[in-house]
Amino acid sequence: MVNILSVFSFLSILLFINLGIYAIRKDPRSALNRVFSVLCLCFIFWSLSYMAVYSITDKNELWAWVKVGTIGWSPFAGIFLHFILILTRRKRLLSRRWIYALLYAPGIAFMAKELTGVLTVSDFIRVPLGWKEVKPTDLWWYYAFLVIQLSYILFGLALTLWWGRRTAVKREKKQALTIVVSGSITLFLSVVTDVIFPSLNAIALPSVSPVIILVWAVGTWLTIVRHRFLTLTAAVAADEIISKMMDMLMLLDARGRIIRVNPALCAMTGYHEHELRGSPVETVILEQYIFKEEFTRVRENGIPGFSFEGNFKTRMGAIVPAMISASLMRDENGDFIGLVVTGYDLTEAKQLERERELRFKSDAALQESRERFRLITENMLDYVAMIDANGIFRYVSPSHARLGYRHEELLGIRADQIIHPDDKASLNAMIERGFLNSDVADFAELRVRLADGTYHWIECVRSAVYGPGGKISTIILSSRDIDERKNMQIELKASEEQLRERNMLFEKELTHAKFIHAALLPSSPPECDRLWIQFRYFPLEAVGGDYFSFTALKEGGFGVFIGDVAGHGVSSALFISLLKATADRVRRSYGQSPEEFIKSLNSELMEGMPAYFLTALYGYFDLSAAHDSVRFTFAKGGHMPPVLLRADGRAEVLSSRGTIIGQFENAVYKEKSVDCKPGDRIYLYTDGLPESRNESGQIFGFDELANIMRTARQRDLSLSMDAIMDAVNSFRDGFPLEDDIVLIGIEVR
Repeated sequence: MVNILSVFSFLSILLFINLGIYAIRKDPRSALNRVFSVLCLCFIFWSLSYMAVYSITDKNELWAWVKVGTIGWSPFAGIFLHFILILTRRKRLLSRRWIYALLYAPGIAFMAKELTGVLTVSDFIRVPLGWKEVKPTDLWWYYAFLVIQLSYILFGLALTLWWGRRTAVKREKKQALTIVVSGSITLFLSVVTDVIFPSLNAIALPSVSPVIILVWAVGTWLTIVRHRFLTLTAAVAADEIISKMMDMLMLLDARGRIIRVNPALCAMTGYHEHELRGSPVETVILEQYIFKEEFTRVRENGIPGFSFEGNFKTRMGAIVPAMISASLMRDENGDFIGLVVTGYDLTEAKQLERERELRFKSDAALQESRERFRLITENMLDYVAMIDANGIFRYVSPSHARLGYRHEELLGIRADQIIHPDDKASLNAMIERGFLNSDVADFAELRVRLADGTYHWIECVRSAVYGPGGKISTIILSSRDIDERKNMQIELKASEEQLRERNMLFEKELTHAKFIHAALLPSSPPECDRLWIQFRYFPLEAVGGDYFSFTALKEGGFGVFIGDVAGHGVSSALFISLLKATADRVRRSYGQSPEEFIKSLNSELMEGMPAYFLTALYGYFDLSAAHDSVRFTFAKGGHMPPVLLRADGRAEVLSSRGTIIGQFENAVYKEKSVDCKPGDRIYLYTDGLPESRNESGQIFGFDELANIMRTARQRDLSLSMDAIMDAVNSFRDGFPLEDDIVLIGIEVR
């Protein structure tokens, strides 16, 4: 009687033989097809052994056929996972050598264990449909076999499911679904019938896995028939073309994300394919806005494609110019599924273009330089000549015609033939030095002979022209007519001598003026019974413009005058001499009336020296009053106001009306009087004191001066004067004086 399980096993053998042959015939070079054929061969051995096992009655013969089946079922899980890795395009993982040891080493170990001992079956028991398997008591090998085989199969099915969900191709989605469904059914039934039932002793059945794998075989057959699985389709051919393309290529899905790149793009950008898969296109294309706009037009309007000149970005941030083109992709249903984007590297083309532009610019610049040189040499006023190592003219510019020579008269003759005899040695030495060391700047002033026999001074500058091998071939002499400048130098030298003599004379006059000015000023404070008088005078380096004097009047009073003449120098000293004479004369008439004194002084100075003016103050101390009081009356013309410092420390600034002296004929001046008690002090000063500056440009100021005067009140008059000047000098901190300083202090006794 024919065993029904043997019949199904025979059908499995026929089906797997056809599947294996079909795969090899479709594409013998495809790794996917070759691994699938090996997997079919495993199932053939497995089904063949169990076709015999189901029908054999002799147990010894049974064990021999079981060993034959080991060749099929021991390694099939590793081969199945290898097949799935190729199908789902896990190229990066398959490029590792260790993966193959992981795939095939367990199967080989299990095969060796089964052939030399017991792995999955320790004995057989005869049942109606064949032989029931008795599981071994050595559980370690058995469970290791189950765990590894099941893990490989489940992992392969999971990868297939993930691949099917990720792919944008509908045909591949259907292939993945068919493989996962048929494989899951086959795995479930095999585990139930060959693992669970024997472990529970529930049903007396022989191993039916060789029959159950018909489910996966039928599923595979349907995939081939309906979905062109394992055939050399355009997609397969496209994969081969993509991998071999020299241009950069990437495939984008309908959302514009990268799903595939070729090795050329990876090599150019420095990315691995798995790093780019799923990334937006702007990861590698610089002009993202242009690309997205064109991508939208293609997707929404069905435009066949677009192209533009753009740039790819590398992983390191470098920019690679490229001609970027994109073409529309549709599936068999006419749906938009993405773009094919190619890039042609324009780096070399751009470099060649830049080199052409640079060469063109260089040629143009050279031509422009030559034309510029021609225009310069033909139109410049300087003389330009090229001289060889023998000192002979090889080129002379047209400007040499101004020397009276024709062009042909100079070419071929030695340069020193038109040079003054006294200057020939200088010219020849300069030429010789130029051929020895042209990097050192060299020039000379020479006399050149004109065609009419006269000589002109020229300034000659040397440079060099290098020939082949970097050797100096020619010396260039650029010369300029400096005859007029030379004559001017001679005249200037004579003028400098005259100026030096005048300066010496002026120095002498200035020295005399200093002596005169010093002689006009008091050498020491005067003595007075009712008044204690002190002064401090600090002139500039030049002749000063400040003047002051003290006079004991014959009428019994005491007069003080202080003035500041505009300007410094000899003229100021002369004006001060006139001022002293005029003031002494006016004092004899108006010594007791400061107002009339200033008015008369203004009138006489305007008549004598109207070009000069000054500020001045005249004060009169009336000593005829009671012993405990002195009346001080003063008038001023544009001068600094006196400061009255009372004995009790109160300070008062005394002011009166009056403009500068020597400028206005009908100027009005008013006097002012104040009674002073013993211990009261009056300070008179010129503007050089409050207007003293420091290095920062700050001014000492009148307010600060008044504060210093109050602070110094505790000391005697002489020490207070020193304290005031010390404060001013400390403020200046070494900064030079800009004006004379006069400070007069008068204390009532």
